Amino acid sequence: MAVFVADSPDPAKVPAGVKEGLSPIRTIDPNDNDFSDLEPIRKAIGDAQIVQLGEQSHRDGATFLAKARLVKYLHEKCGFDVLLWESGMFDCDQMNQTLATGGDWKTAIGQGIFPIWGVTPPVRQMFVYAASTQKTKRPLEMSGFDPQFSGGASKGFGAYVYEFFRNAGKPLDDKVELACAYITSGARSITPETAKEAFANANKMIADNRSSFDSKHGVAAVDRMIQYLENASLYVDLQNPGTGVESVNPRDKRMAENLVWLAQGPYKNKKIIVWAASFHLMRNPSRIDTQLKTLSYEKTRDMGDWVHQALGKKVYTIGFIAHSGWTGNPFFGDDKLNPAPKSSIEDWLHNTGNAYGFIDFHTLPPASPFLSTQVSGPLGYSFMKAKWPDIFDGFFFTDTMFSSSLLEIPKFAKPKNGRW
Repeated sequence: MAVFVADSPDPAKVPAGVKEGLSPIRTIDPNDNDFSDLEPIRKAIGDAQIVQLGEQSHRDGATFLAKARLVKYLHEKCGFDVLLWESGMFDCDQMNQTLATGGDWKTAIGQGIFPIWGVTPPVRQMFVYAASTQKTKRPLEMSGFDPQFSGGASKGFGAYVYEFFRNAGKPLDDKVELACAYITSGARSITPETAKEAFANANKMIADNRSSFDSKHGVAAVDRMIQYLENASLYVDLQNPGTGVESVNPRDKRMAENLVWLAQGPYKNKKIIVWAASFHLMRNPSRIDTQLKTLSYEKTRDMGDWVHQALGKKVYTIGFIAHSGWTGNPFFGDDKLNPAPKSSIEDWLHNTGNAYGFIDFHTLPPASPFLSTQVSGPLGYSFMKAKWPDIFDGFFFTDTMFSSSLLEIPKFAKPKNGRW
């Protein structure tokens, strides 16, 4: 990878109120267990049940490291015992079962989360940590909220559904297995209409024979199966998405329904960490001026907007931003990340000279520049205008981003003049 050199910080270019609003973060090394620098994040979260950790793209190595360290901190020090992924609910539940029963963490990763995360060193380190907690009093549990199917476990979804019904004495016809194949392997032996009908009929069978299913599998497992089948039905539609950014609305609405169901049902007495793209976690997307004629969020209703409507202050959402560097992953290669525009939030923070930092929008004084309309790039590094406290609760800043495709985790020293 080529060396990237950013401009040297210039403290004279930092507006009044910026340094006062920034809590410096010492490191993003997940192996560093001195969490004192993360205490401002604990204070910002307060009594929230859910902390949502975003990412600018799925190619952000430094962000992945920061999130892995935050997961460990939130679990060990702040009482967060559940990690929910932007990955398939069924797949992640099988992944969690593998971890909980002492299975190999590498096998678990392959079963559950999307490979864009699973192949990266920070996430793999985090799974080693999660596996180490399974026999403790507070194991780190995992699940997913995406209606999509994301991992190797999806190959067994049809057989899993068939056995679930057969064991309750309510065997299904072969249309359900064909419907499962339609979404998990791409086999098109039936029409999408027939696939959706098969999933609806399966859930109707549960409703009509609920006591039989509950007595065989237990209420919690039956409730999960209902979610799986509803997710599968929607996923049929997602095989042929529409055009435009608003085409993701159905998926995001269902992700929100899944997340709210998990938070109010299976994990109602637990604190939850959410790992997802910032695009899915933001709220009030229509208030963002994209500054692009070809992109508007006017008709976008994403997961975070629905979740915020349902849960309000029970949710604290952190967006991630970076000044410059490189992005990339093993699937799509690496790309240079040009320095943030002058007078953007990222430019201000770069000029403070901090490698990492955190801003809690809720504790800033009224005159803080962070509270007014500003330029920033938390969404795919596309620099847009917004009152960002309307969109996120806080920002985690990285001065120099690096690609997630790095095979070795870089040295965790502060970059000198933009260099690693």
